[in-house]
Amino acid sequence: MHNLLHYLENACISLAVISGFLMMCLTAGDALGRYVLDSPIIGAYEITESYLMIMSIFLGACYAYREGAYVRVTFFIDRMPRRVKTVLNYFAQLFICVLSAALFVAAIKMAVNIFLRGEKLYIFKGIPLWPAYAVVALGFFFMSLRMVLDLTLVKDEKSSLFK
Repeated sequence: MHNLLHYLENACISLAVISGFLMMCLTAGDALGRYVLDSPIIGAYEITESYLMIMSIFLGACYAYREGAYVRVTFFIDRMPRRVKTVLNYFAQLFICVLSAALFVAAIKMAVNIFLRGEKLYIFKGIPLWPAYAVVALGFFFMSLRMVLDLTLVKDEKSSLFK
């Protein structure tokens, strides 16, 4: 299970990097066109905002969790006895698992709602908006799965949440 998840996370991070690069190129091209040629790229902002930025952030969220990139304030917990510290770490891990799972469910509901309403991009009427929300759900799904798998690592403080 860990190997499959690791492979899927790497595929997601590759897509996040590609979308970040495309976002950079599209934004730079739009700025160049707008200020030098007086002809901006039509829909550049909308594509960046509705797809590329979402893919960059949410497909990379699981990788960020795996690498310990989340902020933690440990001033209080570090001064606790080992047993209390372990209990608090389990509580933190369970809380973040539940929170991530709730955000996953909310993203699915939002994607389904937008799909049923048939919402599309404003400028490009043929491009639906629901896939962007599905990407949000996918990012939270992989992150939730990684967090649940990390529950067994909390006692030894090897969970990605505590890096």
